[in-house]
Formats: sequence, structure tokens, C-alpha cells
Amino acid sequence: MSSPYDTEIRRKVMTDFFGNFLVYHNKWMQELADAFRKRGRFGIHLFALCDGYNDPMDKEVAAFASLMLTKNPETRLLQQHELRELIGEHPFRDFLMNRRFMELSKGNNQTMKLCKSFNQNYELANVLSCLYDIVEAYGSTGEAVRREFKKKRYLDPFMALSSLLMRVDITSRQYKLNLLLMYMCEKDGIGCGLWDLPTDRLLCPENKELIEFLELWFPDYVKCGMTFDKAVSLFRLRSQVDFFYCYLGFNVLKMANSEETLRYVKHYQNKYNNRTLTRLLAMHRLEPRLIFDS
Repeated sequence: MSSPYDTEIRRKVMTDFFGNFLVYHNKWMQELADAFRKRGRFGIHLFALCDGYNDPMDKEVAAFASLMLTKNPETRLLQQHELRELIGEHPFRDFLMNRRFMELSKGNNQTMKLCKSFNQNYELANVLSCLYDIVEAYGSTGEAVRREFKKKRYLDPFMALSSLLMRVDITSRQYKLNLLLMYMCEKDGIGCGLWDLPTDRLLCPENKELIEFLELWFPDYVKCGMTFDKAVSLFRLRSQVDFFYCYLGFNVLKMANSEETLRYVKHYQNKYNNRTLTRLLAMHRLEPRLIFDS
């Protein structure tokens, strides 16, 4: 068992390693993130349902309802389609403010599911009930998060949003709420830019896949006594959420050029294990812009 002193020494060594030797790799990661951001909206991300609405408050209702979607990509489109059928064309006016969502928490409706793999109806009613209270008190969730963020001096918007949704049980909470903040606050990538919040304080969503991607480049971050967010910050990207876009871009790159990508990873890991990384020559063989612009 390592002592706190050993952990501190390990953390210092790795911080120096990332700060002094990984200049080229970090630059490559930033270019990969930027290239993926330029693609705009993509695939069937968690809040794709919101893109079908123009009114900001309709988007908020759709976003809160989407927090109850499960992670299974095979049923994601079906869930979003049936959820759209449920909340309608004007969900803020016709489903939230007239409290139609309360029907989901009555009698046998409570334990029914909207569709395969969707959470039970009472959970959807619970999150929309929380949204209703927020709107009544603040006017909109964006305004509520902004006020809570400033008033209580939270370190980041995630803590403010999480406190507002304290009574709601959300699976993969850290991942979904940070993704929601990205969608609502950012003006590029998957973002729609509805909430006026500091984007430099947004955190990278964390789930199993993102942790595995981090461990690909920094397998010892837990042994160094670092949290996921602290470890991500060592790559010195423009923002924490760029690590998320880098992860998405890397997946595209693997499919487009799997052999070169694998060779780059092996080259990196050899240098990482030797702690002698001064230049990643293989970087120049991987041009994310060429992949995404084609």
C-alpha cells in the first residue's frame, strides 16, 4: 500500500511529465477536438430530441425529459420518438405548465414504461415536477443555474444544476448533467447556446467510456491520487469539455484509420512507460482535419 508521500511524489512526476513532455500530444488532442466540434450536431446524442423544437422553453422541457432516457443506443431513437409523441409539439405550454405530466404518476401509470428500456413513468413525472417548480421560482432553468452559481459561489455550473435537481434520481448523473450543460451553454459542437453561463467552467462528462479513454493516455491517474477532472486538466486543452470532443473524434479516427491510430497509441504508451517522451513523430501521420473534412 503506497503512502501519501509516495502518492504525492507520483503526482509530481506525472504533472511534470504532462507539462513538459506532452506538448505535441496535447496539441494533437486539441486539433482532434476542434475538428470534431466543426462537424456541429452529430448522430443521436442524448439531447437530440431538443433539436426538433425552436422555442427555448420547449427545448428545456425536452432536455429534462431526456434525462430519463437510458444509455442503450439501440433503443435511443425509439425512446426519443415515443417521448416526442408524449410531450407533443408544444411541451412547455401543453405538457408542463398545465401539469399534464402528473398523469404519469397516477395509479398503474406510475410503473409503466414509455417504451423498451425507458425509465418508469413516475421518474419522468418526478423530473418534470422539479422543472415545473424551477420555472415557477426562476422563470427558466438557465436563470436558476446562473443565480445559484453566482449566489452560492459554486466552483462550476454542474454543482449549481445538481443542487437544483437534488430530489431527482438520475442514472449516470455526472455524465448527463454535464452533457446537458454543454448542450445548453455552448454555441458550437452539440451546443445550442440558450443558457448564459461561463463555458470555461463546464466539466467533461464522465462515464465508463470516457474513463477508459483517459486511461488510454494516463493509466496511473488514480494511483496519483487524482480525480477524473484533475487528470483531464493535465492535457491542457482549451476547455475541459474538449476532452469529450477529443474522445468522439478519436472514435471516428479509429474507424477511418485503425492501423495508424493503433500504431500511434502503442508508440505513445511505450514513451509513457519509459517517461522519455519528447516528441511524438507519429502525430504527423494522423491528421484529424483530413478525416473530418472529407
